[in-house]
Amino acid sequence: MIKSIIETDNGGFHKIVITGKNPGDLGWLMHQEVLSVIKKLPGEKLLIDITALEGRPDIVRSIHLADSIRKETKLDLHKMAIVERAENKATASDEELVLSNRGIPIRFFYDEAGALKWLME
Repeated sequence: MIKSIIETDNGGFHKIVITGKNPGDLGWLMHQEVLSVIKKLPGEKLLIDITALEGRPDIVRSIHLADSIRKETKLDLHKMAIVERAENKATASDEELVLSNRGIPIRFFYDEAGALKWLME
């Protein structure tokens, strides 16, 4: 399960760091944990760092979470950046394409500096 979800307000955007182990078939629990934190946030920009998450949620679950963030929260998201491990680039690229086509303002990055630069543009 998730060891921790750390949320911080960084002046202009919120950052969530997810650590621990992806629960596999119980991924819906992780989804609900993340969504419960995000629901409390105001703002337009969100950075989610999953580089310390062991094991990657499958693409369907990731798409569902991103869709839920947009539909079920107070956030009027203009931009959402996901910081991901470089080894997951192929899957992340597919997710970004699908989510962008669904109208979700999301980009995947493999370093936080690139994500922050894009968020603050």
